[in-house]
Order: sequence, then C-alpha cells, then structure tokens
Amino acid sequence: MKQINNFWNWFQDNHHLLSKCEDKTSHECETALFWLGEFLGYYCPELIYLITQKRKNKAVTELIISADSNPDYYGEVIKLVAAAPKIKGWKITAFIQPDTRLLENLDDKEKPLIFPDIILNRAELQFVPWNNNQDDKMILRIYCKQFTIGCKKKHWEYALHIYIQHFIGEINYGNHIAFVELARNYKENQNSIYLIDLPYYIETINNERRFRSK
Repeated sequence: MKQINNFWNWFQDNHHLLSKCEDKTSHECETALFWLGEFLGYYCPELIYLITQKRKNKAVTELIISADSNPDYYGEVIKLVAAAPKIKGWKITAFIQPDTRLLENLDDKEKPLIFPDIILNRAELQFVPWNNNQDDKMILRIYCKQFTIGCKKKHWEYALHIYIQHFIGEINYGNHIAFVELARNYKENQNSIYLIDLPYYIETINNERRFRSK
C-alpha cells in the first residue's frame, strides 16, 4: 500500500505539468514523464502508462494504467486505479479501452496513432491469424504496405501491439492474442483480413466457441 500512496502523492504534486506533456518534449516534461514511469515501476515494474487528451474536451487529460495485456498483472492495475484520488481535469482509467474512433472512416488517411518514426494508416493493415494450440490464443501475422526491410522490426511490432490494444481493448487482447508478428514483405493474400475487421473476427470466434460448448 505504501508504494501505491507514494505513486499518487507524487502524481498529485505533478499533475499540472503532466497535463501539458502529451505533445511536448521539453526537458521539464521529459523529466516528469521519467519520474512518472519510475514511481509506477516502484509499485509494479510490469505496468505501463499512457497519457492522452480528449479531442472534444482538451480540459480533460486521461491517465491510463495498463498491464500491457498480461493477465498476471490485471489485479495490480485494478488496485492502483481503485486508490486514485479525485483530481480536477484528470480521468484515471484502468486498462486500454477500445477506441471507437479507430473504427470510423476506414478510407480516411488521417493518422490515428503516431509513434517515433512510425505512422500507422489503418487502411493499409491486414492480418492472417495463426492458431496457438498451447493456450487457444492466436498469433497475428500483420502485413503492412508501409513496412520495408530497412525498418526496425521490433519498433513496428510494438507500435502494432499498442495500436491493437487501443483498437479492441487490452482485456480482449490478453484473452485472444498470444503475440503480434510483422511479416517482412507485404503481399496480397487471399486469406488475409483487414485489421479493421479484427473485432468482428474475434466475435465470430467467440460465437463458434459458445456453439461448440453447448
């Protein structure tokens, strides 16, 4: 409980600065974000955070506490967020939730998520699911027109990992996906599915499992 209190005490002392750090890379912001990660790590090293601002209401900043889709640490996320104080201008959220904006306007080239040196255009992402017989979760092999041999594969795979959590929600990700694998070369594949259709694909799998269990 001590580390939980230490985290929120530090956050309360620094929340004004953190609310200005989403799109800024000043030394003050970098330092504040560093210590936010440090205090979170003192409580549980496996947890991560995200800070976002609502497009329609920039007066509200959201702090998301995530277990990075690892079910072993869901309980730690719940305990930490349950102890969060009420802070004006902040929304504290447990787990990455599905972002319905990513389902809208598929052909729109607006960049929904931007990472360092990486821009993911949702209309150019496809996947082929592979069964993982060990735990009934699937491996997603992602095909992306933007990805080339010269790109840093690990950076792209992590960006896709975060993107998909925003897309279907962290809990859904943890329940259905073992890991994400980025294909080295983009190719047209008659078995591939647009990533935008992943929620419907998962829903189909769930319906089939419920039918078989009857």
